[in-house]
Amino acid sequence: AAAGVAVVVVTHDLEWNTRKSADLAVVLRDARLAPHTPGEPLDDGFFRPATTGGASSNAGQGTLPGWVCSAEQLGRTLWWIMLFPLQILHGLLGRERVSSRWFLHHLRHYGRITLGLSSIVYLIAGGALVGFAGAYFSIGALSVSPHLQTILYPELLGASAYGAYRVLIPLITALLVSAKCGSAIAADIGNRNYGGQIAVMRTLGANPETHLLLSIMLMLGIGMPILGLLAFAASSGGSLAGFLLQFPSETAYAWRMDYFRLLIDKGSGVWLDGTGWNIGKLALCGAGVGLIAYRAGVAPKSSHTDVGRDISRSTLWASLWCLVVFMVFALIEF
Repeated sequence: AAAGVAVVVVTHDLEWNTRKSADLAVVLRDARLAPHTPGEPLDDGFFRPATTGGASSNAGQGTLPGWVCSAEQLGRTLWWIMLFPLQILHGLLGRERVSSRWFLHHLRHYGRITLGLSSIVYLIAGGALVGFAGAYFSIGALSVSPHLQTILYPELLGASAYGAYRVLIPLITALLVSAKCGSAIAADIGNRNYGGQIAVMRTLGANPETHLLLSIMLMLGIGMPILGLLAFAASSGGSLAGFLLQFPSETAYAWRMDYFRLLIDKGSGVWLDGTGWNIGKLALCGAGVGLIAYRAGVAPKSSHTDVGRDISRSTLWASLWCLVVFMVFALIEF
């Protein structure tokens, strides 16, 4: 006003409700406009959701124990997860049909998040560190004579490769991807939801569960096994480096013959033993991480604080999901 220019700001962000944000404010709720004084609280009767039980009902809701509210939220989440396949089918076969152009656009977008350069470097660095530590420090920790070390290292190398390929590297891949990509996707969906893009998609007849959720689950389900393979390749390189530092007189050929011995003997063709199990559990972990991240993103948002809160929740539940999947697979696989 001091500069002689009128500025109109339309926002969903409740953090704008400060005395210095505007001279005049109008709030839209339930198709009604109401004048509002900037900085005043927004919890009066006009802004409170309508209830059927009156004031006593609201008071009762406020005194519910925390575990009851948590159980209610968990029940809603489980019910949504049970119904989401029907939502995707509705988008594929129903009235809100998927647009191939926008579906491919979202596939590319979430493909960059899952299999981007940062993810590849992240997994390669983690795998190389695990492989180097497994070879260099495990062999170096043997308190025996150098002659006895030479006799024992083939068994240690074979065991370290078997454990890394079958359990350690896939688990590290699942946890790292769930933390990095899961949080990035939860932030992406959360900002879309907070900015109203999810609501706009539904208004325009574009099913978000088909365009967004399906593309997220596909890219994570495909990308996580690929990243696991890259992590194991980096782990093998790190193991070779640690081995040659411990035994400078040995060769890479000697390392390869001992390192892959337990995996190749039980395998067939070019596939190492346990490759199918690794693909299955990593694909299942990836799809579940995508589902959890999307669900956290589409939860109701009233501020950027809610977006950050749901990112943290997504990381926690996605990591827990990966641990449960690996525990179940371990009981079946071994």
